[in-house]
Amino acid sequence: MTVALRRARTSLALTAALLAALTACGGSQDPTPDDAGPTGGDPASQALIEKVNEAMRTTTFHSSGTTTAFAEGDQETTWDPDKGLRTVASGTYTGEMYCKDGVNYLSSGLLAASLGQSGRQLDVPEALADKFVYTDTGQQCTAMFSIDPSGRLTPDKDTEVDGRPTKAVTVEGAGGSDVYQVAASGTPYILQLVSDRGGRTSTTTFDAFGEPTDITMPPDSLLVPLEDFQKQATPAE
Repeated sequence: MTVALRRARTSLALTAALLAALTACGGSQDPTPDDAGPTGGDPASQALIEKVNEAMRTTTFHSSGTTTAFAEGDQETTWDPDKGLRTVASGTYTGEMYCKDGVNYLSSGLLAASLGQSGRQLDVPEALADKFVYTDTGQQCTAMFSIDPSGRLTPDKDTEVDGRPTKAVTVEGAGGSDVYQVAASGTPYILQLVSDRGGRTSTTTFDAFGEPTDITMPPDSLLVPLEDFQKQATPAE
């Protein structure tokens, strides 16, 4: 895996979703800017970020785009405050990730692939092939798309997304950067996110705000605790 933002700075990119579930595997890093204060940016930036995060966590939305987690990968995410979050990965690697009430559920193949990206190759037994590995990350699912308080308004990056004027909020750290384009008028939803991780860049667009969703968590029969997965999935020779 190529990036690890601290939990409040995770983006909607698939990398962030994988990171949240892999925290127990020791994959976390903290690229907090050295010059960031206790709560981060200036008052104007802070005020906008708070409004954006409140708007995003309290409404349904859909997003789609590329991902920095895997080369030539795409991801599609749906969020529902009542039902949770679902991400579908396609491209080089395929699989699903869910999050509800702070618990992450990753399809075993996607988890193994993400570990392989960090040099930890695993052989997944057939019995786990169709399972979802779950772990309680100790953080809310909204951390995956919330803008970190260290973010700052960057007017020179303001633009338009689908004809709608936006204000840019940039979050930077040793692991990379995120540039959020927030609607400049009306409800301040995130309309676009451009992330850079280790030389890989992803672009995610957001839409379908407030529309019904069909998110359904995996059934109990397909769930496996992370600890059991670690015991049964052996290092590849």
